[in-house]
Amino acid sequence: MVEDLSALAVKPFTAPALASARARLLRLAQADEERKERQRAKNNLETLIYKVRDRTTDDSESFESVTNEEQRSSLRDLLDDARDWLDEDGEDAGSTDVTEYTTRHSGIETIANAAWKRLSEKKGRPGALGKAKETIATMRELVATWAEKKPWISALQSELAEEAISGLEKWIERKVEEQEGKEVFEEPAFTIRQLRTEVGIASKTILRTDKTPKPTPTPSPSPSNETEGAEAEAGEG
Repeated sequence: MVEDLSALAVKPFTAPALASARARLLRLAQADEERKERQRAKNNLETLIYKVRDRTTDDSESFESVTNEEQRSSLRDLLDDARDWLDEDGEDAGSTDVTEYTTRHSGIETIANAAWKRLSEKKGRPGALGKAKETIATMRELVATWAEKKPWISALQSELAEEAISGLEKWIERKVEEQEGKEVFEEPAFTIRQLRTEVGIASKTILRTDKTPKPTPTPSPSPSNETEGAEAEAGEG
């Protein structure tokens, strides 16, 4: 007797069953991605805590040179709170809301990054100002050569070039004065990037004028043309 195996045959998915299976797979994939996102957020927070603690400890003198006690105390409280929370409620990245990690991360990063930025600006500012003054001197030297080497550059163009240089100098003087009135823990009056931008604007004005092409001289009438013109007039007479 032949055994009936029809009951073991795989039945085709119905449309509703197929839709349900796809939805279930989608939910599983989404849940897995959310779990990974929470784990990444947890790792990022832990890394930031170690990084900030190490840097503020290893280079405490520099850190203290651009912060006040209130800022340092706030940062310590945020670090301690985040570390304690990670050891307790935040330990399970599988069930904790990702915003719990990112909010703490943002709070620490805001204070720490602002301090590192002030420190970077403090260290780089003297050199940037020195380079700006050198560039200003070079621009003035170039403008001074125009009268002799490029007389086709007009007096008005030279005047506008000098105004660009003087405007840059005044901007620098004003910003340096503002910076001198700032506390070390306050945001700087200007950044090195802003300084470079202002120098770049003035430099482009000078270089653009320096590239003013020499006018093409108007050709003089050739002798043959003058002779032909004179003969024609004589013939008419």
